[in-house]
Amino acid sequence: MMYQQRMMMSPPPSHMMQQQRHHGDDLGHGAFGGRQQSRMGYRSENAGANGMSLGLMNGGSMSAPMMGGSANDPSSLSAALSVEDIQNRVFAMSKDQNGCRLLQEQLDYEDRSDLCEVIYQESLEHLAEMMVDPFGNYLFQKLLERVNEKQRLVIIRRVSSNLVAAALNLHGTRSVQKVVEVCATSPDVIEEDYDDEEGEDYGYVKDREERPEGGERRRTTSLPDLIVEALKDDAVRLCIDSNGNHVIQRALQFMKPEYNQFVFDAVCKECTTVGTHRHGCCVLQRCLDAANKTQKAEVIEQVERQAMKLMQDPYGNYVVQYVLDSCTAEEAFGVIMKPLGHIYELSVQKFSSNVIEKCLEKAPERVRQKYIAEITNCPKMNKMLQDQFANYVVQRALCVCAEEQCLLLVKAIRPHLAAMKNTSGGRRITARILKRFPTMDISMDMGMSPTADNLFDNGNTMMMGHLPTSTMGGNYVPQQHLQPSQMYGMQGSHMGASPHFQGGARGNRMPQMHGNDGSMMMLNDVGGMGMNATSRA
Repeated sequence: MMYQQRMMMSPPPSHMMQQQRHHGDDLGHGAFGGRQQSRMGYRSENAGANGMSLGLMNGGSMSAPMMGGSANDPSSLSAALSVEDIQNRVFAMSKDQNGCRLLQEQLDYEDRSDLCEVIYQESLEHLAEMMVDPFGNYLFQKLLERVNEKQRLVIIRRVSSNLVAAALNLHGTRSVQKVVEVCATSPDVIEEDYDDEEGEDYGYVKDREERPEGGERRRTTSLPDLIVEALKDDAVRLCIDSNGNHVIQRALQFMKPEYNQFVFDAVCKECTTVGTHRHGCCVLQRCLDAANKTQKAEVIEQVERQAMKLMQDPYGNYVVQYVLDSCTAEEAFGVIMKPLGHIYELSVQKFSSNVIEKCLEKAPERVRQKYIAEITNCPKMNKMLQDQFANYVVQRALCVCAEEQCLLLVKAIRPHLAAMKNTSGGRRITARILKRFPTMDISMDMGMSPTADNLFDNGNTMMMGHLPTSTMGGNYVPQQHLQPSQMYGMQGSHMGASPHFQGGARGNRMPQMHGNDGSMMMLNDVGGMGMNATSRA
């Protein structure tokens, strides 16, 4: 009693407090990494009626007499702890930031098995509370890693009925993820002379049971089976929960496919519910990554059945696209076939238009021909071309279809080019056509005459001394705008044939030529008074 009172009365040195504050920051796991110190001490539950303090006041720092050792030694704060220092106080310490770190450090010392045993024994009665505590969950995770197989089995049995509730909790989800990760890689546990009633209480799964002659009964227990039993009835709920979905994804990542079958059963049964949820759609994609051949076929079959609904959903369309991306055309054949007959309706929608583009890319050639034929023969081609989403489908079709079909598609598009020449979608489609068929002349389709009157952006007359180039390619310049009097100094009447004509097909430079005396002449006003001499070359 006098020793504890002395610890309360002696304030810790300032340098000791600073050292304790920074010691073991790597054990705070990020979010609780020492920026904000707890200003509340904690009291032992067994300290008596007077509520005597543990001495861990003022930011959780311990007084110098209790710690012992040198204040300059970073490990002295942890190494000097004795069993008496933490006995009957583990749970209270686990709920404090610094106290939790201190306990975690003890579990790292291989020569402090006495302390580890105290931490383990005192934690058993409070595991469910520790799992969801902002600080205690870190001690739970560390404890789960450090104990032996049989101790781990005891922990799992005690928390199995609380796993779902913890998985739905912001802090508890970390604890359950660690349970899944550790148990997935743990060997089976052989128990000797076990108690049937204890097994029933904790809901374990009996894998194998044997009784050697003249010996005790033995049972082999698989830890992953315990996890499956605890989670399987709430799998759908976990899939669509902001915290619980991480537990399911961790199971898919670490556990073998045969143990994960409960996840596949759940998502296949409630494919639409899971697939159209912002978190559930991610779980479905991870299912495809973790599945064996049989499980993958089951998921694809369910996605195919619900494909029309999924592809029109803000989240479900990602599931359909992921099937198309991660599976072969043969595996996803049923999904690819679903949009046929509904291409226009799906193309004008924001989410499903992405799926149609993906189908055009992934479809086998014979199926792609059906897609192109439906687009080509669409009675609402004009609306499709001008729609903010469907025009991307048409662009994709122009890129992926065979040349013969592409010509038919272009033929169906050309009558509508004039109406959409001033829209961004129309310009993109025109660019796609010209990229696929560079020599194709579509000037008439754009409402432009092959004569010069319709070739210029600034009207029917050339202004400001510039000769625009033809949209038909090359250095075509219409002759009818050049009078014979304006051809002085040129070798021919066709400016495009003159060796002195400068400027590319896309340029906007004035044509230059040389007079008989070697001076450089410039065509300054084609529609006016002819050439004016400039400075000599």
